[in-house]
Amino acid sequence: MKKLCLCSIVALFILLIGEAKAAIQLADNFFLRGLFRHQMIYNMGQLNPNNLSVQDDKNHINLSRTWLITELEYKPTDIFKVYSKMRFIWDQTTHLDDELYDYNAFPLSTPHYGIHMRPGHDTDAVAEIWELYTDLNMEKLWFRLGRQQIVWGEMVQARIMDIVNPLDYSWHFTFEPEEFENIRIPLWAIRGTYTIEQSLLPWLEELYIEGFYNPGDIVPNRNPELGNPYKPSPPPPWVYQAPETEDRWGEDEFGGRLGYRIGQVAGTFNYAYLYADSAYQECAAIGRPSWSVKQSYPQIDVFGMTLNYALNEPISTVVTFEGSYTPDYPWYDNSVFPGIAVKEADTWDLGIGLQRFTSIFPGEDFMNIQLQYTVKIVEDHDKLKWTPGPYDENNIVENLTRDTFAFVVSQDFSHKTYKAQCTILYQPDGAYKINPGFKYSPGDHWIFDIYASWWGGSAFQNANPACMNGLYYLDEIMGRITYQF
Repeated sequence: MKKLCLCSIVALFILLIGEAKAAIQLADNFFLRGLFRHQMIYNMGQLNPNNLSVQDDKNHINLSRTWLITELEYKPTDIFKVYSKMRFIWDQTTHLDDELYDYNAFPLSTPHYGIHMRPGHDTDAVAEIWELYTDLNMEKLWFRLGRQQIVWGEMVQARIMDIVNPLDYSWHFTFEPEEFENIRIPLWAIRGTYTIEQSLLPWLEELYIEGFYNPGDIVPNRNPELGNPYKPSPPPPWVYQAPETEDRWGEDEFGGRLGYRIGQVAGTFNYAYLYADSAYQECAAIGRPSWSVKQSYPQIDVFGMTLNYALNEPISTVVTFEGSYTPDYPWYDNSVFPGIAVKEADTWDLGIGLQRFTSIFPGEDFMNIQLQYTVKIVEDHDKLKWTPGPYDENNIVENLTRDTFAFVVSQDFSHKTYKAQCTILYQPDGAYKINPGFKYSPGDHWIFDIYASWWGGSAFQNANPACMNGLYYLDEIMGRITYQF
């Protein structure tokens, strides 16, 4: 069975790239782009402890997945565009590794299958319209209507203001080289930007208002099912049952930001009315023989700002700041045991980053160097905990760091034929991740890349799944082959 599956992957890859052509023009103003990719991830770590109830030995394959992504664009005029991105995905992971439990590789977080635009769906294959929208771009007014991603933040592996879309955690978290791009779940919404005439304030070079409105496509995060090598937490104890989930489908979400630019300074002031992307649990009543647990997605108000400042020579560095304040953010009450209760607390997320392009190797492109610091500040943190698990001192917010330093370096060689990069994340309480990678692009179509993830640190004993050191078992090497057209 394993040999047949591998042969099928190779045959499908050869067939599709044999038919692919670059810059396909289907008709006047109608274009097709896309890529065909296969990626495989080898497990260099341990057996995921969250799968002990269904798995006895360590698996060797964390992921084997084949993608065909097509992008269709129709632009009859300069002001109007229709865009769609379709994804056809085949996951072979459980077919290639007998140690794995047979799980659903493409779970949905709600029963509303229609809104996900999945005309074809199985446990190991899916066909879906990932994005579908129209753009109307006039002189001062821009609108986008349809299923889309709304990206208002740009920190490295951190979401401070990039909080509108939920995430698909069911396969590779943020470990992809593209980080959130492939796991950010598009939502049905309308978004618009209006550029304001600033003749009254000549020193204000740019001023705009942007807003979005989601009329009811509320979709929470997608989490891995039991048996998935990336499952971040164990199943709940048998004494806890969740017979009731508060479905937010049909509720509104909206937000806006005011953007400006003054010389080398650009920034925004943001507000978003959202619902939590992850479910919170509370014990509704004591039942026999178990506790009855209610799951809900609380409403939150997020206030934020971003700031970018470009420093001139000889410093030549871009300074980026992002900050958000969420009053009454939901956490778990640390004083309730064995029950589960939600306790609200004001929460701040802050981040500052430095980015500089500098010449290191003569005759080559500039090296991209990024330094970043992010921190989470929680009011009354000693009375709260991250997860609804049983009482545990390691689960108190006070004892679990969210201070994270990031260092990212990347260098292109030979006119972007080769690219070497490395991302290092470090948390002062004793956790780190090292993520080196290398990419080879011999032309306009083929891309070969290989990446690794190594986890370590002194905090790995009693590691909590809500923090970086909880993923100690996910050391891995990933290889990808991509043909883009």
